[in-house]
Amino acid sequence: MPILSKLPDTMQNRLSAMAALEKDRLFYWLPVLWGLGIGFYFQLDGEPSFALSFLLLMVMSSAALALRRRFGLARLAYYAALSCAMIALGFFLIQCRSLYIGTAILAEEMRPVMVQAAVRGIERAEDGGRLTLVDIEWPEYLEKDAAGLPQKIRIRSNRDIDHLRPGQTVKALLKLGPPPQPAMPGGYDFARHLYFLGIGAVGFVLGDIHVIEDNPADSLRLRLSSLRDAIIVKVYDVLDKDEASISAALITSEQSGLSDEARDIMRRTGLQHILSVSGLHLTLAAGIIFLALRLILIWIPAFHMRAKKIAACGAIAGAFFYLVISGFEIPTQRAFVMVALVFLGVLLDREAISLRLVALAACIVLLFQPESLLNPSFQMSFAAVTALVAVYEGFKPRFAGIEWNAGRVLLLYFFGSAFTSMIASAATAPFVAYHFHQATLQGVVANMLVAPVVSFWLMPFVIISLIAMAFGAEYWPLFALGEGVGVMMDIARWVGSFSGGVYKIPAGSPQAIFIMALGGLWLLLWKSGLRWFGILGVFAGIGLWAAVPLPDVLIRGAGDLYGVRGADGRLGVSSLRREKFTADVWRGFFGQEDVLEWTDPALWDRRGERHFFCDTLGCRYTVGDAQISFVFSREAFAEDCKSADVVITALKPPQYCAAQSRVLDLYFQKDNAYAIRIKGKEIEIQSTKAERGQRPWSAKSASTAHFTGYDDK
Repeated sequence: MPILSKLPDTMQNRLSAMAALEKDRLFYWLPVLWGLGIGFYFQLDGEPSFALSFLLLMVMSSAALALRRRFGLARLAYYAALSCAMIALGFFLIQCRSLYIGTAILAEEMRPVMVQAAVRGIERAEDGGRLTLVDIEWPEYLEKDAAGLPQKIRIRSNRDIDHLRPGQTVKALLKLGPPPQPAMPGGYDFARHLYFLGIGAVGFVLGDIHVIEDNPADSLRLRLSSLRDAIIVKVYDVLDKDEASISAALITSEQSGLSDEARDIMRRTGLQHILSVSGLHLTLAAGIIFLALRLILIWIPAFHMRAKKIAACGAIAGAFFYLVISGFEIPTQRAFVMVALVFLGVLLDREAISLRLVALAACIVLLFQPESLLNPSFQMSFAAVTALVAVYEGFKPRFAGIEWNAGRVLLLYFFGSAFTSMIASAATAPFVAYHFHQATLQGVVANMLVAPVVSFWLMPFVIISLIAMAFGAEYWPLFALGEGVGVMMDIARWVGSFSGGVYKIPAGSPQAIFIMALGGLWLLLWKSGLRWFGILGVFAGIGLWAAVPLPDVLIRGAGDLYGVRGADGRLGVSSLRREKFTADVWRGFFGQEDVLEWTDPALWDRRGERHFFCDTLGCRYTVGDAQISFVFSREAFAEDCKSADVVITALKPPQYCAAQSRVLDLYFQKDNAYAIRIKGKEIEIQSTKAERGQRPWSAKSASTAHFTGYDDK
């Protein structure tokens, strides 16, 4: 290494030792590099050229191959080129996935239409539920536009749907529209999520749903949906209310029947992860099956010597069945890959649980579903398992040579449960804050108390109930499962009664969570002293999070809902009755417990720089020297166009107004949303349409934006 030879001996030794220590850990960064490419794809405001993406991948791969035999510091050029090639591969993977999905998106709202379709999925609730319909037969007058009409839709019914089953052909009058756009710039893009699920329209049922043909499930997918639905029905036949919905969630991940009260208490106590089948459930299920089979087989002479490996095969099969009936959710896929590899290690007499296994599981998920990178469950599940494996790998040498007895094992279990809960909570806290705008200190206590109930009560009876259903003897196992759910909910309510355990957090930017995540990975994946630089990334992300200013004005659609930031920083909205979902999203974004009407005196302080006034013609909002007017009547244009810096209106403004003021015309802007930030006299206006750009999941609406006097950013 001629370049290294010019460095001082001490530095040479340190660099050589560091390189030797980290060489085997380079593979851990493969899913991270893929993730960078995938994330970059989603940040673009237009669809990139497929040919250019492929060319970039080939160029970077060729550069890496050309540099692979370099040594010394020149070796860094090889690693840099290889890293760029892996980032380009991640970008290429998600672009291929997007082209392969190719979901047809409904361009705009339709008038009520009678359609015939097949039932693919059912999510039941007390007030009806949701249906996923496929193989849509549209009316004849729409056949000329058939190529642009979706073949998979999601609808909601407020009437009883207990008579429906997957595979049936149904007919109903539907009111359909495009998938919902973000409620504000920077908000969660539901349309993008539904695009990768193949869903191109959403809506609701007008009247009853009529079964035209009670077809038996004729495909594997529909048969699995029918099996899953039959399991849910049996759970609801035995149990009531939240015990039934939580039990169904533990078995199938179906949460639609859960009451708002139960969902809120689970979220506040950090137990919401129990409602979605993930690594915890699958690991416990596979472990229980493995132990049970091994204990049975070890007493049979013919299988005594092979009991361990036969039990491992049974655990893999049981875990796969659990994956199937739970709906192939992202956390369950990741957990199944890891469980399967763990027991494959048992079959091959190899050590299984390691960071290499976690990286391999992440690669498999991103290879087949790269869009899952943006899924909160993917981020939180991999954050938790990566942190736990990395921390326990560090502690592993400390336990070598210890003689274990019953007392030490019991002590280790309780301290281990508390420590595991703290590590998992710390690892997922940034993502909980980013996606759900809260942090809870009650979660550590709740998870520690609930862990024995889940491990030794709920999950064993989940498995026993599934086995008993095959023989029609599920009543008592499900009854016992419901009693365990009741105990868990009692613990959750008790912990949730503690004061000061939940903190609301205003939203952070994607850049902040990205830097925090990268810093955390740097801290966990490296082994040498180099890893401590990751702490700088974590604190840099926290600083960037706090530095992002909240919007001063929010607007939804064609004036459907307005929001302004009060004197104390809280959000006030134009109506507490309209657009309740949007108002709730805004409330979470601002980190508030509740939201007030914008004329509420509690929001305004006469001594502050923010003032608000309304009359019958409109409202006036001032921040320092900047003034924004909301015009509700044409009579207000003459005055407000002269005095306001920005005029916001859902009416058609007069032509002279654009020459006197910046006008935000909301006419025909039903599917758009805006955020305005004010700094002195500088006013920045962002819109969801401009932020999202023209992507495959953007509805190609016929209506066009009308902006006058400013650049939409």
